[in-house]
Amino acid sequence: MEGEHEVEPVRIRIELSGPGDVGEDTRDLCAWLRRTLNSREHASVRLLPDPPGGADPTDGAAADARTEADGAAYGPVEGIDLALGHGFAALNLAMSYASWRAARPTSPAVTLTGRHGSVTVHDGSAEDIRRIVTALEGNAPTGGGHRP
Repeated sequence: MEGEHEVEPVRIRIELSGPGDVGEDTRDLCAWLRRTLNSREHASVRLLPDPPGGADPTDGAAADARTEADGAAYGPVEGIDLALGHGFAALNLAMSYASWRAARPTSPAVTLTGRHGSVTVHDGSAEDIRRIVTALEGNAPTGGGHRP
């Protein structure tokens, strides 16, 4: 329809940090987000940088059957790129992160960077969920925050 314009997606970069190689945790979080975010309607989820030949090891049903050794063959990853469409709620992403973290209590710190700044979360607590939503919606200052 004339006069209407397409709304640009909200882009969020997710990076994991901690001791050792966080590549496997990054691949795992990427696959988790694809399964939990209803990505066909509201979100595009991909690894950064793009794997060689565009063959993202976390994309599709076959990814669920891959082993840790399979993931190593795809090379290093730097993070996850999310493009969130109209109608996507920041709370959905925060809850997906919290459920992933609950299944992996020793996972590294996760930093989410969007147009309003960055927030680093550590444990999937109710406080972390609140901080993610606040940062992504741009309602308050962001940053490292508390650590248990």
